Amino acid sequence: MILDLNMVAGEFDIISSETRLFYNIETGEFDWLNEFMDFEDDDSEKFDDDAWIAAPGQRDLDEYSIMENFIYTVSDPRKNELLCVAIEGKGAFRRFKDTVYREDLSDEWYSFRHNAFVEIARAWCESYNLDYFENTVNTTAKSKAKFLETERLILRAISSDDFIAIHSWASNHENTRYMAWGPNTEEQTLEFISSVRPERDFAVVLKESNQIIGSCGIYPNKDNDTAEMGWILHKDHWKRGYGTELCRELIRYGFEDIKLRRIYAPCAAVNYGSYRIMERNGMRREALHVKAFWARVDKEWIDEAVYAILADEYFENKSF
Repeated sequence: MILDLNMVAGEFDIISSETRLFYNIETGEFDWLNEFMDFEDDDSEKFDDDAWIAAPGQRDLDEYSIMENFIYTVSDPRKNELLCVAIEGKGAFRRFKDTVYREDLSDEWYSFRHNAFVEIARAWCESYNLDYFENTVNTTAKSKAKFLETERLILRAISSDDFIAIHSWASNHENTRYMAWGPNTEEQTLEFISSVRPERDFAVVLKESNQIIGSCGIYPNKDNDTAEMGWILHKDHWKRGYGTELCRELIRYGFEDIKLRRIYAPCAAVNYGSYRIMERNGMRREALHVKAFWARVDKEWIDEAVYAILADEYFENKSF
C-alpha cells in the first residue's frame, strides 16, 4: 500500500481533542474513534488488532504552532497584528479563524496548514516505514471559490478533504430519508464531490470548531433568473437553528449577489424540519404535488411541497 501524503494530510482534519485516528496497514483504511468511547465495546475492539496503527494525535499536529508560523508569512502589518491579537488567550482558534476569513486570508491559511500537515504525514509514514508519494499538485487544497458567512457558520467550497464528513451523512438512512438520492455508497459520495460547482455547492462548517456538519447549494437557471436551493445537515446537528441560518444566507446570496428573480426549493410535504426552515425565512408554499416524490428509504410515494420567494418579497421583508 502506497500512501498519497496529500490524502493522508486530508484525513488529519477529523482529529480533535475527542477523536483518535487509526490506519490499517493491511487494507489501507483510515478509521476514527471517539477519545471517550468505552474501549470494551464492539466498535473499538477492532483497533486492538496489530494491523491498526495510530495516526498523529492533536498534540502532534499542534495547530496552534502552525497558526503562529503562518502569522510570520503575513506581510501586511495590519493583518499581522490582528492575527497576533487573535491567538492570545482563550478562544484563540475561533478568533484566529474568524480573522482569517474576515481579512480574506483563507486561501493562504488553508494552503499553509495543509502543507504543514503534509510534513507531519511524511514524518509519520517514515516512522512506520510506510511507502508514500506526494503529488506535485495539491488536490486537497481549499478552493479559491467564494465563501459565505453567518453568525455561526462558514459556507465554503467542498474539497476532497471533506469525504469522511460528507459520507457520514450521505450514507445515513435517517439523514437521506427524504432526499432524492442516497443512502450513498462510497463511490457515489466520491462522484458527488467530483461534481460540485464553485460558488454553487458549499460545505457547512461550524466557526467555533471548524467541523463540517453539512452541505448546501443554490443552482441558478440563467434563462429565467430562478434558482433551486437545497441543503442537508448531519442529524447530530438538527434542531439547533443551523438550517434556518444557512437558508437565510443562501437566499441573501441568491438575491443580493447573484441577482436572481426567484428562489424555490422542493421538500417532502411531511418533512416538518425542512419546510419550517423555509417558512421562517419568508418562503411560502406554492404547490403541493400529490404522491409525486419517491421516498427511497421508506419505499413509498409521498406528497411533495414546493416553497418559493421572490426578490421583491425578500427586499420588502428583510427583517424576517
